[in-house]
Amino acid sequence: DASNFEPVEEVVLQALRSELPEKLSVPGQTLSEILEIMESEKKQVAAELREDQEQVQAWQKAKELSQSLEHLEEHQGLLRKRHLQVEQERKLEGQGLSDLEDLRAEAAALKVENQLLNRQQVEWRRSQSLMLRLAEEMQKNPSQVEAVADEGPTAAELELRKVLQSNRDLQQQIEKTQKE
Repeated sequence: DASNFEPVEEVVLQALRSELPEKLSVPGQTLSEILEIMESEKKQVAAELREDQEQVQAWQKAKELSQSLEHLEEHQGLLRKRHLQVEQERKLEGQGLSDLEDLRAEAAALKVENQLLNRQQVEWRRSQSLMLRLAEEMQKNPSQVEAVADEGPTAAELELRKVLQSNRDLQQQIEKTQKE
């Protein structure tokens, strides 16, 4: 019966040798020798896998620590920023009363300037509509709008000069207010 198993073992050996790397498929090795070598290789591969898993775990731990450190640094930055804000608020509180009077004076000046600007804006809008009307009149009937040398400026030209002069006056008032 033992002779019946040898050809099967030989067939298995040949099949194994064809699938194994060269260092494991040495001619003349028995099946048990190949199995022992494979078992040794298995242990070596398992040890390498454990090392790889330990490295992966160490890398994951390092990544977690890095993220924690980033979070702590971010939190520390926020705390520093808030500390600076509190310090600045304290300084401002000390200056607050004197600054309040300065702010009131500045607000009054800005109010006057705003009123002047609003008036100027109204004048500009008025002059814009006047200019558009004058342009339309010139396009419709240029001969009536043009001033004849003997007659002097037209009514539209006089109105335009008046608006432009009031704009210059308002601009001077604004500049004067800004200097004060």
